[in-house]
Amino acid sequence: MKRLAAGRPRIPAQRPVTDTLLDLDTGACLRLASSTDPREVDRTLLAALHGEIERAGQRGWQTSEMVRAVRREHSARHSRLVTGPEPLPEWADRNGLDRTDAIESILQVLRLLTSMPRVGPVSPAPAGEPGRQLLDRVRGLLAEAEGTDDAEIAEARTLAAQELLRENTGDGRTGGRRIAVDNPYEQPKAQLLCAVAAANGCHAVWMQEFGVVDVTGPVTGLYATELLFGSLLAQAARAMNLVDSKSRTVRQSFLTAYAERIADRLGAPAEFKISG
Repeated sequence: MKRLAAGRPRIPAQRPVTDTLLDLDTGACLRLASSTDPREVDRTLLAALHGEIERAGQRGWQTSEMVRAVRREHSARHSRLVTGPEPLPEWADRNGLDRTDAIESILQVLRLLTSMPRVGPVSPAPAGEPGRQLLDRVRGLLAEAEGTDDAEIAEARTLAAQELLRENTGDGRTGGRRIAVDNPYEQPKAQLLCAVAAANGCHAVWMQEFGVVDVTGPVTGLYATELLFGSLLAQAARAMNLVDSKSRTVRQSFLTAYAERIADRLGAPAEFKISG
């Protein structure tokens, strides 16, 4: 893209302001803002925020997912620019920032929003839920798995629950979910989630930059994936409390081995795909 000439830069009226700002490095953006009519900069930055939030939504991202991604990458203060964009002076004053820091924060949010790729629609959470009797049996088995320190019993109950969930054939609909994975130990958590998804006939990709695993497949498989993954996280936390070490490295290794063992027991691949 063509760079703005040196001297007294301005924001061209005929180009999307986001493209212009992102074409410059941070220092150049701040010089541009400080040497232009402040009211024009305020208007164009606010328009850019509204525009990129709308475009990210059109690419499939829900507002809550944008908020989470921005908070994860930057801060809760940054994320409030997504839920309630407001003119720069008001936002800066509300957050105790000077104009330079406020502009830098907005540019950081714009950069992240523009990096979010197109994703599929998210199916409603209840979609794929089995009948009440089957669900009660599954939840009973998972409760037993979560309540024991015996790894063999926990795995046996989990596998039994998995087999019951396979009886939930549904109506053939397909859909998608994006399931959050958080630090600490986000890589083995994502590995575990991808294995559970594969075991339930779904395709999963870890979108590491945004802290989510994008799962697509039959809605019955999506429901089973969420249910089993939540239970296995609880089981893993209980098992990790028995590990005689508080070392992050040791616990990371433990969870990685746990994810690989569960993948093997479920008959799912231990490898998983990372976007980007």
